[in-house]
Amino acid sequence: MHDSLLATIPKLTRQARLITRNPADAEDLVQDTLLSALINKHDPSKGLLGAWLYRIMRNVWLAQRRRDKFHGPMPDYWDEPVEGAQEVALEAGRAVGAVGALPERQREALMAAAMGEEYAEIAEAMRVPIGTIKSRVSHGRRAVREAVYGN
Repeated sequence: MHDSLLATIPKLTRQARLITRNPADAEDLVQDTLLSALINKHDPSKGLLGAWLYRIMRNVWLAQRRRDKFHGPMPDYWDEPVEGAQEVALEAGRAVGAVGALPERQREALMAAAMGEEYAEIAEAMRVPIGTIKSRVSHGRRAVREAVYGN
């Protein structure tokens, strides 16, 4: 079980950064998620480890938001002038901002799909039909593409 959890850390970290919009908070969220997962002892024979961890992360984050009453929007550092290779960082920042601006359910579906979860697993974890997940992911991708590239 521990090896399976360790293998999910990069995906969990990417997802946590999208959720929190702050690298330090993302690391804390990943640690809290993994701690909760270890305490609750997932049965590997049941499969769906990624969906299970995603649900834990979401619940931990929502509990933290309720507890902290959310501290307001993060400052936008991406409006500064850039040159050359920094354009890539600017596009990445616009993409992260666009994902963060998506409606919560659409963002959750898009992030889970980006982490490599199957649509069926996402649908089961979110308790909605698979067509709903496909629609949310499609609309989310379109919104991010428009925010980053303007088309």
